[in-house]
Amino acid sequence: MTKTISFSTVGLKFHKDQNVNIDDYISSLIGKTVILQHDTDNIDSHAIAVTLDGKIIGYVRRNDIDENNIYGYIMGCYHHSHVAKFVAASSMYKSIITEVNFSDITPMTEKEEPIELYWRIDAFKPEPIEEWRELKRVMNSMLTLLHQKACNVSNMRPLIDIFKNLAVLGYSREFYDDRQELYRMLGDCADKDVAKMQIEVASISTTICDNGNRIKSYRNICHEIEKIIKHNLESGSVNIFRKDVEIMINKMPKDFRVNMNYEMTFHNFLYYKKLPRNILLNYLYVIVLNGMINKDQSNHDSIRNYIVGPYKDEWMAHIRDSIDGNNITIIGCTMRAYVNCGVLSYAPYRQMVNTFGNIGNDDSYHKGFNKYEDKNLKAYYDYMCNIIESRKKNHMLLKK
Repeated sequence: MTKTISFSTVGLKFHKDQNVNIDDYISSLIGKTVILQHDTDNIDSHAIAVTLDGKIIGYVRRNDIDENNIYGYIMGCYHHSHVAKFVAASSMYKSIITEVNFSDITPMTEKEEPIELYWRIDAFKPEPIEEWRELKRVMNSMLTLLHQKACNVSNMRPLIDIFKNLAVLGYSREFYDDRQELYRMLGDCADKDVAKMQIEVASISTTICDNGNRIKSYRNICHEIEKIIKHNLESGSVNIFRKDVEIMINKMPKDFRVNMNYEMTFHNFLYYKKLPRNILLNYLYVIVLNGMINKDQSNHDSIRNYIVGPYKDEWMAHIRDSIDGNNITIIGCTMRAYVNCGVLSYAPYRQMVNTFGNIGNDDSYHKGFNKYEDKNLKAYYDYMCNIIESRKKNHMLLKK
């Protein structure tokens, strides 16, 4: 039996290292044979890497994985890998149309762990942030206009612009499905000017998949949820106890309980889980509540107390910017630079967690902090010391 599947290879990145134009880079790849491999190190457990000469040069587009069960087929292959071929440049994405033949491959069926919805605080129910409400209204409006063939540039343009601004906040399964439906319906639209908007929707994937954008959106969501919780607490309408939060956390599936301790990667974990909207909302509220309770107990024990001299607010902002988006070993190396440059008297792991949340495990933090002179860390350590010393000079100039 012949089973040939066409899909998009996205996330092309090596052209930047090679200093070539993306279109020229794509053209140079057409006709090449590549290997599809299950990427076991990816935060997305279903990620399929596209490799050439042993290097990852892109990934199978997630929508294609879901629609064609490519993950199931790959998991049914020898070494969870299979040959594929680049056949053409995509007309919509900066990506490559790729073909794979899964003849005589029996796809593996995956048994998904049921994800429970459990909320213990009867007096207080999670409610969506306003940006989610607006995103849902905008999406419903666009899909309705397209479905009923009532769309034109004047009524679609403002909706598309709002959608592009809010799309990175969309973590739910419903939003993911609606985004794919929007892309399809725009492509089928008879109004050619409206159909061109499909290109804009396609380009949103790049924004959504950017790690920096996603962690900012995750923090924004958590900040808005915290504001809602605080409003309810201040109104006296509800009391929230640590016991209730701990019970709700224990009701979560194991992989959620493990990953929620690492903010730097948890936003990716949530995005690729594609939870139904009501379950996603419940889990985010539990995570924010847990953070608020821990923060209340540890405010007195902050890294701020280890800053030497004045400009504490400025240095706290610098430190936060320095560690934002970095892995835990680099964070440890960074904090060693702040200590050795005299900004901090010390940077204990516990106080880092108290101040910035669950940044990662302590062993990796201490590796970066204590082995900063190792070959693979020294260059970054020197780089951070130069930045810190430059900022110290700027503070001295301001003081004068």
